[in-house]
Amino acid sequence: MSYLEEPEDDKTFEGFVKEKKEKNAIGTIRGFETMFKLFDNFCLSEYQKGMHQIITDIKANPEKRVWSVLKKWIKYQKENGLGSNTIHTRFSLFKKYLSWMDIKLDPNDIENKLTLPTIDKDKKYALKLDDINKIFAVASYDKKVLYLCQISSLARIGELCLLRKRDLDLSTERITVTIRAITTKKKTERTTFFSKEASSLIRAKIKNLSDNDLIFPHSVKLLSNAGTMEQQTLGEYLVKVGLDMKYETSGRFKISTHSFRAYGITKLKRVDPALAYFLAGHKDKVYMESYDRLKDDPEELYKAYVDAEPHLLVLHPKTDDSDEIKKLKEEMQELRSLNERNEEELKQSKDSFDRFDDIMKLVSEGLVTIKPDDKADYFLDTTKLNKFRKAQDEEYNKDHEEYMKKKGGEVNE
Repeated sequence: MSYLEEPEDDKTFEGFVKEKKEKNAIGTIRGFETMFKLFDNFCLSEYQKGMHQIITDIKANPEKRVWSVLKKWIKYQKENGLGSNTIHTRFSLFKKYLSWMDIKLDPNDIENKLTLPTIDKDKKYALKLDDINKIFAVASYDKKVLYLCQISSLARIGELCLLRKRDLDLSTERITVTIRAITTKKKTERTTFFSKEASSLIRAKIKNLSDNDLIFPHSVKLLSNAGTMEQQTLGEYLVKVGLDMKYETSGRFKISTHSFRAYGITKLKRVDPALAYFLAGHKDKVYMESYDRLKDDPEELYKAYVDAEPHLLVLHPKTDDSDEIKKLKEEMQELRSLNERNEEELKQSKDSFDRFDDIMKLVSEGLVTIKPDDKADYFLDTTKLNKFRKAQDEEYNKDHEEYMKKKGGEVNE
């Protein structure tokens, strides 16, 4: 072996995991470890040999041996009740290990020589504000704060579980949060924020903590297991409030700790997609111009968050536009009804005023007398008015009769 070549003794799964830890999140490393354990159990069951020996034997003649082993491993997983999604995930991780061991798999050969199960794609459940309120009704105070922080910061649950007081900038009304690279999925530090309502609760919670204390401490020995514990706790809440629906294919709860992050991302994407992807750590989905603007200008980033924040509130949520429009329509209808009533009252008032003017004219001519009454404020004495009208009628009839006699006509009775 040349001094430039890597020693074969270093090409073990332990060496692989050690190397991957430098640039992969804890969750990814745990995925590799679980996959290796599963594959080792398969090797012992199928060949009565450990994983390291099987890989060594494959390398001796990879073209003939690797496909036979992979076919049997896929069958083994199916027989042990693993779902199609899990099998695909484990196979994807195993390919990376084989490549690291210099065992290359051509994509065309994978498609033609292996039969991987079809991936079952359940429709993802969209968390609603009503669901969150139901969960909050039974959740402990600390968990409410945690969920509020996840919704408003778009952080992963594992990132929040590893957050320390020194990662928070308390000088702004909305707390500025630094997600350290070592805690992120892609090993890249980023900035996000807690909403105004989440910040007010956090300040009280961390008042007596030292800078190195965890914001959300756990009793688990390995902090990498904190996210799993959080999901178990959430599961208990879901059962209590009747939100324990599960996906048919995986058997997992439709609502998970990730649902809070997804809720925040969805809400923010509707008003500022670039900001949503930036805070969530999805750099690849942000146009470079927008990314640089947010990354290089903290004040611009903070302002953008403040403008979009109403859409992330839970305790005092922003009313949906549809609800506002409905409310405005109801108010407009009420105003129209009020206006119609006012117009009718105005018409009645005008009629009353016209009648009053007529009466006062008759009073001035001495034909009507206004007199007090025990049963009303006043009454009209129309005796003279009636006599006047009768006299007018008699005079008209007399004149008409004389006119007809002069014409030689007959008088119509």
